[in-house]
Amino acid sequence: MTVNVVLPGRIHTERVDQLDDAAAARTGTTRDDVAKSAIGAIPAGRYGRREEFADVVTFLASARASYVTGAKIRIDGGLIRGL
Repeated sequence: MTVNVVLPGRIHTERVDQLDDAAAARTGTTRDDVAKSAIGAIPAGRYGRREEFADVVTFLASARASYVTGAKIRIDGGLIRGL
């Protein structure tokens, strides 16, 4: 058995749209403005795609990753700065 952790950043889902809408309502701006601001903090310059997240999880759940354990894998486009 293996145990790993995936740490998603801003993966573009309906929930992220809801959060951006809520932030826009709180700040009196638009969802696009909120998204542009959030994207500005992501070195990759965009939200992640669901498929990118799913590909990493699928790999970790596969036999090909049977020797990977105890890993923390960020799927965040470089959002978290650190080692």
